[in-house]
Amino acid sequence: MLGSHLLTHHWAKEVLFGGVGFVPDIPSLQQWLELAWTCGFDEHGAEFYQFKIHGCREWIGTTECAALFRSFGLRARIVDFSSAVRKLENGQATIDRWFQRKVPESGNAQNKMSVQLPGTNKIHLNVECDACGAYPIKGKRYKSKKKENYDLCSSCILQETKQQDYEELTSCRSASLKQEAVKDENVNHEHLIKWVWDYFIDHVSSPVSKACLDLFQGHIATSGSTPLYFQHQGHSRTIVGVQRRKKHAASNEEVFLLVLDPSNKTEELLQSLRSKRNWQKLIKRGVHTLKKRSYQVCYVEPGIAEGQELQELKILKSEHFYN
Repeated sequence: MLGSHLLTHHWAKEVLFGGVGFVPDIPSLQQWLELAWTCGFDEHGAEFYQFKIHGCREWIGTTECAALFRSFGLRARIVDFSSAVRKLENGQATIDRWFQRKVPESGNAQNKMSVQLPGTNKIHLNVECDACGAYPIKGKRYKSKKKENYDLCSSCILQETKQQDYEELTSCRSASLKQEAVKDENVNHEHLIKWVWDYFIDHVSSPVSKACLDLFQGHIATSGSTPLYFQHQGHSRTIVGVQRRKKHAASNEEVFLLVLDPSNKTEELLQSLRSKRNWQKLIKRGVHTLKKRSYQVCYVEPGIAEGQELQELKILKSEHFYN
């Protein structure tokens, strides 16, 4: 969806996918990504996949999206949002924070690496068992060969009648951490909601529109910002806008993301928008729906990078926000 939007801008249309004017199919996108790796974009990700992704069932994540766009000279940026939910009992930094400090240059690691605590089983960061909900998966991890982004822990695989449809993942790299007990806390992503609001409002050109939005007058403003590629654990969606409202003057402010989800049927969405009925349940997402511990977004700044700037884009770096 982000690629389709970029093709509406002349500066991007001329360079994207060889100037063909449309978004290629998945196998072709995989080939374009391999070409980006060959040109030196995101070496960490290329090494993880061993420079081969064409014909594979691996999902293309935020960092792969950024590497692909950057290979065409587009200024694709990555932002990580983490909720402080994996605190060590002694109050030290969370596992997620430690890990992101150790690997600051590639968001690939956030989704694909694991941590080995001395004397314990391997922990697969940001991977949840889709059967029992265990998070993160500890010990052996089994990934479905047939279901997209579907993983089981070592306990749930024993209850699976078609174990042949799963493969044990052993390619995760590991790092050492001080052995500590881990406990869960509530997830809170208000910082993500605020960032998205600021992102879209910063590119509203009309001062009158900005003033009306601040006064909750039911005003609709068009932002010049590109949509946001929005991802968690392999599931990608597109944030196309944001809504802020108050039910009445004395009530608290509410903010909702406007999200297009590929799991929704296009015809159903179009019909609801045309009839102006039930569209909100398909698009609006409040902060209470953001239940995952980590999210990533990718956005593209206007213009084409050349020369030294293009070379610098080969190294992926992300901006991190913690709540």
